[in-house]
Amino acid sequence: MGGDDAPVALAERPPLARLREATSAAEVIEGYVHVMVGVQVRVAPLLLIAAQSADPDAAGLLAKSDGERLAGMAGLAGHLHRLGGLRPGLDVERTRDVLWAYNSAELYDLLVLRRGWSLEAYESFVRQALAAALLDTHPASDQDSGAPAGPPPRQP
Repeated sequence: MGGDDAPVALAERPPLARLREATSAAEVIEGYVHVMVGVQVRVAPLLLIAAQSADPDAAGLLAKSDGERLAGMAGLAGHLHRLGGLRPGLDVERTRDVLWAYNSAELYDLLVLRRGWSLEAYESFVRQALAAALLDTHPASDQDSGAPAGPPPRQP
């Protein structure tokens, strides 16, 4: 659900299609978050209204949207894992779930609609939060050979 009437799936649109050419997980996260904010502006208000509705069609819309978003995040998580540079021990499912949570209408509602954050502040927050949660801050090239961290041992 892209929040417009374009007949092209969101993942196939040029801004997201370009992310498949990115060479680092950090680059993908940055580009993805920028696109996601634009979609949230259009889609989140509709989903939030549907969430408060007792209409069975609204419940169906929410279920469909959640399923599509989860599938999209599974694809993005797989792409990030193929690129590498993620935290050690972080599996595809956990990556998917973190992406899914930060890409929720509820988070947009809390920060932008209720607290009045600018779209720029929201985008920056989500980008930084995803980077902190997903990216390896100590890549293998910067790690030592397994020796304990700290000063060298004293010589007698």
